[in-house]
Amino acid sequence: MSETLLEIEDLVVRYRQGRKGVVQAVDGVSLSVAAGEMVALVGESGCGKTTTAQAAMRMAPIASGRIRYRGADITALGSGALRPIRRELQLIFQDPYESLDPRFRVRDTVLEPLQIHGIADDREGRVRRALERAGLTPPELYLDRYPHELSGGQRQRVSIAAALALEPTMLLADEPVSMLDVSVRAGILGLLDGLRADGLGVLMITHDLSTAAHYADRICVMYLGRIVEEGPAAEVIGDPRHPYTKALLSVVPRPDPDDAGAPEILRGETPNPADVPTGCRFHPRCPVAQDRCRTDDPALAPAGAAGHRAACPYA
Repeated sequence: MSETLLEIEDLVVRYRQGRKGVVQAVDGVSLSVAAGEMVALVGESGCGKTTTAQAAMRMAPIASGRIRYRGADITALGSGALRPIRRELQLIFQDPYESLDPRFRVRDTVLEPLQIHGIADDREGRVRRALERAGLTPPELYLDRYPHELSGGQRQRVSIAAALALEPTMLLADEPVSMLDVSVRAGILGLLDGLRADGLGVLMITHDLSTAAHYADRICVMYLGRIVEEGPAAEVIGDPRHPYTKALLSVVPRPDPDDAGAPEILRGETPNPADVPTGCRFHPRCPVAQDRCRTDDPALAPAGAAGHRAACPYA
């Protein structure tokens, strides 16, 4: 069994909206990531995926719940005690056009984390090795370039190299390819997939179920602040049990047009997280909702194969 790196237990994150309103950004999320494992957190924009990752890094306020790293509770640690943890937990941001300082050369960008964490030994070697691991070879071609001299894919690889310079044990990748052309997405995803061979755990946030299906070991489907289905990737994709997961899969393009079913277009829009519906939070948009769904709030329960769970009484 691989070592469990990150454990999120019953995580709740709230933001105050105005004087009285409260946005329930994350509401009772639990998940874990082991060494060498890729877990995909999937859902529509605004469902709380990024907030979950930020809370795991202690970058978002935690109302309740627990964050554990390698078995140690880091929920209430101060900034000083978090510093060595953040060296091992690294976040890759979504937009490489915004996450890189335009005034920094590539060398300076990858070097900055080493300076922040006070790592003085072999800095030049660490920078070069990080660039090589990120697929920017030979490093000499990139060290003195500015971000505007790089393509979108190269920029994202520089962001990944900056994270790898600290030799972390886990990466939290927030939509790492959503801002990139389709032609370069596979290269970045293949890079993250290959890093798992070194024992890195990867929590990948994405809205693309086809991406998750191809690269992830496990998939957690999130809707309006909660995980509504989770399990091994092959099970969630091959035998979806929650109506929301089925709707997401119905619009995934298929290579065989004869195998493509009719897309299931959900009615309405995602409810305001400051005004979560009573009962099952998906029932206003659910095509199979019954009267009980307006009052009963289902929890994740076994559905199908071992490890496959869904929050639906009809799963």
